Amino acid sequence: MNPLLSVHEVSKQFGGLTAVRRVSFAVEEGEMVGIIGPNGAGKTTLFHLITGFLKPSEGDIRFRGRSIAGWKPYRISRLGITRTFQIVKPFAHLNVLQNVTVAALERSATLREATRVAEEVLEVVGLAGYRDHAAVDLPIGLKKKLELAKALATRPALLFLDEVMGGLTPGEVRDMIEVLKQVRERGVTLCMIEHVLKPIFELCPRTLVLQQGELIADGPTEEVMRRAEVVEAYLGEAISDA
Repeated sequence: MNPLLSVHEVSKQFGGLTAVRRVSFAVEEGEMVGIIGPNGAGKTTLFHLITGFLKPSEGDIRFRGRSIAGWKPYRISRLGITRTFQIVKPFAHLNVLQNVTVAALERSATLREATRVAEEVLEVVGLAGYRDHAAVDLPIGLKKKLELAKALATRPALLFLDEVMGGLTPGEVRDMIEVLKQVRERGVTLCMIEHVLKPIFELCPRTLVLQQGELIADGPTEEVMRRAEVVEAYLGEAISDA
């Protein structure tokens, strides 16, 4: 049986710079996989390649056995792969519910259906009480939840989270961890980039490590974090949950 996602020997060059070099891995349905690495390691570029915002220079990407390398983002989203972004940019002139409804329209036949999906997602992420608030006025912790809600509203099978914990307080990180546990329980397969390692330890049984565009480790999280090459890549940071 094919894995949900298969990345095979994928590379990306920007002129003379290689941002991702011959990266291969697979994600099975129902997994929650962490992706870590120092700044500039190629993590976000890898997300861009899988979700269609960049085209691979080499290699192949398959979703449920079907090659999607070089597809446009909207086609990949409709197939069931969605992502969040590090920089949160809600639709400034819409309220919270309207923001999520717009995202839900991607895979909804009617506005009524999209609104129903949006309301359900807001309950899941804990934003139901803010449905009528102006999205642009939300504090960063709630904007991160809104970004997650917009992604979930497309009803993905596979969701890529790009530093969804970034900029959050310890209490907000704890809250987001609980939200993501609920998302996983709803059957969404998750891959998450994080510099905050506490959620990686708590949520992800498996972790990939990138350094200078190359995959240097892939395995059980506790084991990966103890590997000498991972500790060296982080200059000692990899064994911390700070």
